Amino acid sequence: MLEERYEDIKKDNDILGKCTTELKNKVSKIINKENLKKHNDRGAGRKSILPKEQLMQVETLHKQGLSYSKTEKEVGLASPMFTN
Repeated sequence: MLEERYEDIKKDNDILGKCTTELKNKVSKIINKENLKKHNDRGAGRKSILPKEQLMQVETLHKQGLSYSKTEKEVGLASPMFTN
């Protein structure tokens, strides 16, 4: 009886592992699509070279009153990233 229960739990664990991997892959694809989104319908304009998370961090720090030079040091970016 315990052996049967062990086998059932092992099967459930395998299924959960497969589902978790599949879910991670789907989330990764969604995140990649978000990073590749165009600014407008024609795709005109300069595209951001920063990942969305890092860009949000820069915006948050600047809204808190940090200068761009302090923000770049906090995030770990070079000055040219802010001028473009």
